[in-house]
Amino acid sequence: VIFLCSAGCAYYNTFYNAQQYYEEAEKIRLQKEGKTIPITALDKYGKTIQKCQKVLSDYPESKFRTDAFLLMAKSKFYRKDYDLAIDDIRIVTQEGNNNQIEEAQYLRALCKWKKGNAQTGINELTILLNISPSKEIQSKCHLSLAEIAQELKDSDLAMSHLLDGAKLTKSRDQKSAIYGRLAEMAFNREEYELAEDGYSNVIAHSLSKNNVEKAHLQILKILRIQ
Repeated sequence: VIFLCSAGCAYYNTFYNAQQYYEEAEKIRLQKEGKTIPITALDKYGKTIQKCQKVLSDYPESKFRTDAFLLMAKSKFYRKDYDLAIDDIRIVTQEGNNNQIEEAQYLRALCKWKKGNAQTGINELTILLNISPSKEIQSKCHLSLAEIAQELKDSDLAMSHLLDGAKLTKSRDQKSAIYGRLAEMAFNREEYELAEDGYSNVIAHSLSKNNVEKAHLQILKILRIQ
């Protein structure tokens, strides 16, 4: 019994550490509001992968198996290892529950977009947006569709997706990141009322002192312009 409890605690702690590294990486990434992912975040994604690989190699039958593959896939995506991420996604879609499969489908669409097939990414994200009951998945789909639209120079569609995504998510970091992008786009288009509302939401939801200070300064700039 002692041996079994020790083994259980060991693989739980290893997977818990993987989750912690991933959450720390996500916080750093989201605070950059869509800009280049910092090296510190990439390093933490790398440590996430290492911990997940240890869970899978040392405890291949553990209950965290599918979660480990999903965490690895997400971390590999942000490290731009798209083909490796797709390999992990394939396992998740075969073995996962409904929530895990939806996460994997979302990630697979992003990988296809990043590998150069924007239209396939749009199609798969749109389908998932329409069938998923999860507001968080819907919000992520809107955010990614906004990024693709912006890449394709369709700023009206991008802003529409950002507005819809911001309303759906419950994550403060995610909400702040979305409103930050929306505010910046609106400001550049001289849509100052929408920009001011976006920056106000950044102030209300962001956990980053720098982002809050930047939002205050942008609102002051808007007031001077008006």
